[in-house]
Amino acid sequence: MTTFFISDMHFGDKSVMSKYDKRPFETLDEMEKTMIQRWNKRVSDNDKVYILGDMFHKSVSVEKAESILSQLNGKKYYIIGNHEETVEQMRGEWLTRMLHHCEDESIIQILSYKNTEVLKIDGWEVILSHYPMLANKNTFNSNNKRTIHLYGHVHNSQEEKLFQLSKLARMYHKKTVNKNLSLNVGCMMPYMNYTPRTLEELIDIAKEENKILFSIQQNSYFFLHLDKQLGDLKTYHDEWLLRKIKDKISI
Repeated sequence: MTTFFISDMHFGDKSVMSKYDKRPFETLDEMEKTMIQRWNKRVSDNDKVYILGDMFHKSVSVEKAESILSQLNGKKYYIIGNHEETVEQMRGEWLTRMLHHCEDESIIQILSYKNTEVLKIDGWEVILSHYPMLANKNTFNSNNKRTIHLYGHVHNSQEEKLFQLSKLARMYHKKTVNKNLSLNVGCMMPYMNYTPRTLEELIDIAKEENKILFSIQQNSYFFLHLDKQLGDLKTYHDEWLLRKIKDKISI
């Protein structure tokens, strides 16, 4: 059994192809079929997948949501995001039925209505939330080097870059590179490529990302040229990092 993670798939949401993510699909149907195919190529029926919110647009009907979920391999565990109109409107009818059948049919299990959920996987403490957390005590201040925070919500946006900058400010010593691990698992991120990823893969990516942030932090003119550094970070993130990990991950 393998454990995977992904967030912000936005089934049924046309805006993510144009206004927000500019996803590389011609039609909504193409996007949805591609995400299902890539999911099932990696995930088997015995695997677990943690979905960190915003799986469906509010226009998606209960019937379509169930159809999509039934096509996806694995046991699915869900953390509530901020675009959950379908989920919230159908809690009585939809969630009760799916929770009742989840052990037998592996439809979906709502993991938590809390802000965070903490898992223990292969000696790692994995902190899950829909939103990025700027000052989580386990992620940033703990002496435990085997902790990682996984989040979604911000897509590949300016908010994500600002969160990266907040991490960068904490990269004051080389020893922090492998300690303050956090990573955006939104499906649109270059390293996610609309595909669930394993914890091992995500840890490797987070460490590479921290190395980049540390190297930028060491640049003495960082705060004098913030716009340039943001541009450099995007270049690293979208191009250099993707090349760096392509030998480890089949994308």
